[in-house]
Amino acid sequence: MEILDKYKLFFNNLNNNQEAIDYLTSRGIKEELFHKFNLGVCNPKDEHWFPLVKGRIVLSIKDCHDRHVAFAGRHFEPLKEPMIAEIWNDFYLSPKKKEERVNKWLKGKWINESYSKSNHLYNLNNAKKSIKDNNYVIVVEGYFDAIILSSLGLENVVAVCGTNLSEVHLALIYRYTKNIILMLDSDQAGISSSEKQIKKIEEHKMNYCNILLPENLDPDEFVLEYGCEFLEDLIIDSLNKNHKKVKIT
Repeated sequence: MEILDKYKLFFNNLNNNQEAIDYLTSRGIKEELFHKFNLGVCNPKDEHWFPLVKGRIVLSIKDCHDRHVAFAGRHFEPLKEPMIAEIWNDFYLSPKKKEERVNKWLKGKWINESYSKSNHLYNLNNAKKSIKDNNYVIVVEGYFDAIILSSLGLENVVAVCGTNLSEVHLALIYRYTKNIILMLDSDQAGISSSEKQIKKIEEHKMNYCNILLPENLDPDEFVLEYGCEFLEDLIIDSLNKNHKKVKIT
């Protein structure tokens, strides 16, 4: 099945799954933007070469030229039991393989097809014009962080998706701005990741501000609680004053 046909199938699945629609809108993603971010649902019985994204809410990862790179899938509780039942049907003659596949499927909240994360920044295809217009980019951790912030009006946002900023990432960003706003998760992993990103940014003589969020608030949760205007004002003030770190309490 061609990629375009996959888009149509998964998007139609989403349109016919009210629970999935309700979940996405409850997270702050406007329904009219589902198509922009190629959101959909890969049902347990759908044919797909990479079975670990089946039974999940899915999205398309694209390069900066808007070309499809891979699909990523997010765990969605209402599809858990149907997906496990489908795995059982596939491996009913081999309980051991069935258990291995179930464990792999359950392993991560997000699972993506294999692609070179160090060569791509998620959402750059949508964000590049806004990055250039605003002269700064917001770098977040995950797919939904980028989608939700963009959906709320902060369109100049990209996600590293579990990896550190690479040489290629910084070269891509440099096309549009020299100013990087780091806004990673507030847990220990996010703090450690920020330190690694900063070292790389400094090596490339680019400007940055590391925004430390309140404990236990991810970027999407923070913006939903505090609002876009608060964050935008904070960023502009930090850039004007050349602040390298801002801690929000």
